[in-house]
Amino acid sequence: MVIRTILHNVRTYVLMALGLFIFSLAWTAFLLPHQISGSGVSGLAAIIFYATGIPMGYTYFAINAVLVLIGLKVLGTGFGIKTIYGILLAAAMLSILQPLIPGAVVQEKFMSALIGGGLCGVGLAIIFTQGGSTGGTDIIAMVVTKYRNISLGRVILYCDVIIISSSYLILTDLEPVQRVETMVYGFVTMAVLSYTLDTILSGNRQSV
Repeated sequence: MVIRTILHNVRTYVLMALGLFIFSLAWTAFLLPHQISGSGVSGLAAIIFYATGIPMGYTYFAINAVLVLIGLKVLGTGFGIKTIYGILLAAAMLSILQPLIPGAVVQEKFMSALIGGGLCGVGLAIIFTQGGSTGGTDIIAMVVTKYRNISLGRVILYCDVIIISSSYLILTDLEPVQRVETMVYGFVTMAVLSYTLDTILSGNRQSV
């Protein structure tokens, strides 16, 4: 029984690591090079990177340090341990992958938004199925869905609207038309992420 429990825990954290890697790769290879924002605290960290040049992994960790305290109180210590693991590993992967991938893997911006959003959704779905989180709006979403009958993806989508819209004010090095275009790509990424996440977690069921 003890061995079975250990193996189960190892499997859980390995799968979480896979999801975190996919999530981090989506950001560093497809979204950051095109200055596309989205996906909660990671989107906020990306916007801070665009404005200040501070590596995304650092601000991602700092913001989540506060939010994880909320998760610990509302969702319990079991959630907290997995969330702390997710935040630390995601921050490390983002910090490692960002300098290793200096340019965009796909040059077409719209395709990068689609691929990045889809990969983020897949990565988050893997993490959620193991009872974990990458922190940020994931924590907010899991708190809300604990008390309300609403999908995780939909809560995340609502939170991201404010963050993505703020990118218009931050990307001052771009022309106004380019800023609007980049903001639209952020919304495309957000929609694809939300749809992918809901599809994997809930199958073909749709919320009305």
